Formats: sequence, C-alpha cells, structure tokens
Amino acid sequence: MFDSKNNNQKKLAYASLAAELSVQMDRTFTSKQLQDKWSTSKPSNPQPTGNKKATKVPSNYDIMLEYWSERKGLQRESLLSTDDESREAAMPNEILAVKKEDLEDDDGGRPSKKQRSSAEALESGLLAIKDGLVSLGQSLAVPAPSPPAPPVDSVSLTDVLKAIHDQSLIMTQLLNRMTNANNSSE
Repeated sequence: MFDSKNNNQKKLAYASLAAELSVQMDRTFTSKQLQDKWSTSKPSNPQPTGNKKATKVPSNYDIMLEYWSERKGLQRESLLSTDDESREAAMPNEILAVKKEDLEDDDGGRPSKKQRSSAEALESGLLAIKDGLVSLGQSLAVPAPSPPAPPVDSVSLTDVLKAIHDQSLIMTQLLNRMTNANNSSE
C-alpha cells in the first residue's frame, strides 16, 4: 500500500488508515501522525532476514529437465518472439538467391519495383479493405434462399379439424354413459 509511487494514492491511504484507526481505537489520529510513525518504524534499507525457506525442487525434476531440454521452444525462449533468427538460418541459400533475383532488374541489378511511400501503402491497404467490404455487402444483399415448401399431404387442415371434433363427440357420449351408469347403480 505504501510502496506506491503516486503521492495522491499515498495521501489517500494515510487518510483512510487514520480514519479507520480513529474509529477502532476511539482516539483521533491524523495522517501526519501515521506518516511520522511509519517513517520511523520502517528500516531505511530493508534486507532479507534469512528466515525464508528455500523452495523445494519438484519430485523427478531431473527427469523433467532431461525430457524438456531437447524440445524446441522449451529452452527458456519466448515462443512469440519477434526476433526469431532460426527461420532465416533454416532457410536455404538458394531460396534467398531466388528472392533476390526476383527483385533485381535484368539491366543493372537494381530493384525493379519502386519503393512505395507510406501514403501509397496506406492507400493500397484501404482499397483492399474497401474491396472486402463491397464483397461482404454484395453477399448480404443477395436474398437468402427461401426454405423449401412443406410437402403437400392428402390430409388437409379441415380433415384434421373434423377428426378432432368427431373424437370429442365420442368422448362426450362415453362420459354421459358412464355418469348414467354410475347414477343408476346408486
């Protein structure tokens, strides 16, 4: 809390600590009192006391080192490093020579391509984005194919409605017979 380099944060921390102590101790403390006490109590150059226990090496650590030491990318190098020279070293010289030949003109060995300025490179990038957005808009403008029509059955909706109506009439008749049979038995 007090290792902050921001003085406003330190002042706020002292003020909140003074308020908290004032409430807890039923006595008024100021941030100036806390700053003075803190500056006299902390050592000017703290050093380790030597009481810290050494971290234990995991079991079978030697086997882990033996296994992982030969794996590419696990030799304490960053896997996402931008200054990876192993790719250039692994590239055969003839491929590099072919690339150089592509850039050279037949006349004088000067590069045939004109170096583009930042504005030209930016313009070509924006044109590529424009082309992508145009193709995306065209694909969205094409109407989606309509789903296929459901297969036409020989049974229509009116036939289904008539069957439900007939079924409900039969159930009503059965219910009436059951109530009549129940009333006559009583």
